[in-house]
Amino acid sequence: MTAKIFLDTNLWIYFYDHTTPDKGDQVATLIAENYSNIVISTQILGEVYHVLTRKKLQPPNQIAAIMRDLMDNFQPIAIDVAQVRKAIALQPITQYSYWDSLVVATAITAGCLTLYSEDLQHQRRLESLTIVNPFQG
Repeated sequence: MTAKIFLDTNLWIYFYDHTTPDKGDQVATLIAENYSNIVISTQILGEVYHVLTRKKLQPPNQIAAIMRDLMDNFQPIAIDVAQVRKAIALQPITQYSYWDSLVVATAITAGCLTLYSEDLQHQRRLESLTIVNPFQG
């Protein structure tokens, strides 16, 4: 069994926004290679929906279909008090925003070993989690 992974919001946006095809293709490969091991949180679902609708990156009916696919095909994790507590504890250590700390906390509590993100420190380890920027060589 391959380890669980977590993708930050920005990667999902590259996947669904066709204005950055190089990054979108890299994310598509990452998703295809790890499909059954991807975990997504309710926070990420909300952020993806918000960006897709606010920036009008897809038609409304397509956004609804994307959201259904994300919820049906991956392992949605609901944010609860445990993740909020962990995010609050991590924030002074990482110096990340609360929201980024919540992404990290959720990935850790879900048992993910890798968090893919373009926005966080590449190769940083937090507990059993390693943050990886998939666009860095």
